[in-house]
Amino acid sequence: MKKIKTLTLLILLLTLAFPFSSYGERLGFEINANTSDVEGKIDVRIPHYETDLFAGVGGLYSEDNYFISNVNFFLRDEIFSPALTLGLGFKGVYGRAEIDDTDYDLASLNFALLGRYDFRRDNYQLPISVEAGFSAATKPLCFNDTERYIDFSCTVYGHIVNNAAVLVGGRYLDIRFDEGAGEVKTRDHAIFFGCKLFL
Repeated sequence: MKKIKTLTLLILLLTLAFPFSSYGERLGFEINANTSDVEGKIDVRIPHYETDLFAGVGGLYSEDNYFISNVNFFLRDEIFSPALTLGLGFKGVYGRAEIDDTDYDLASLNFALLGRYDFRRDNYQLPISVEAGFSAATKPLCFNDTERYIDFSCTVYGHIVNNAAVLVGGRYLDIRFDEGAGEVKTRDHAIFFGCKLFL
């Protein structure tokens, strides 16, 4: 079952890559994993007046019995220096989690923040960039069984060649579900490794 879900995730991401690539300037394709999770992401930069629009899709499958897919849109611009960029946007999340043999449907529309510092574009010119993202939604923007959704990630990229990078990062999830008589929650902390290709 794990192999089928992982293969389905990869096929979905590759299928979505083609329409994204026709509108964007640069397409990024990322895979990261650890001993229990596998995550795939596709993002594209779309030039838009004085700022840039970044759009992306992704999916996360965990042996801890949850699957989360997402679609996100950010407006991102340089702040203070060319090396530092900040973004604001929205992240739509949909998935499923199993807690104590009970299935819960996950859906939310999150407010999202994204920050990136690229050391290749400052005085140090190191082949490293750091990216952090945060998104959250509370009850008015949560649907199905979901009461609250929070995620945070921080990733360090090592740009070994111009169009590829190796990465290491950490991820935190806090999801709460309504069970009628009360509230159940799932939390997850993970360290992951992977690579990203730019096409």
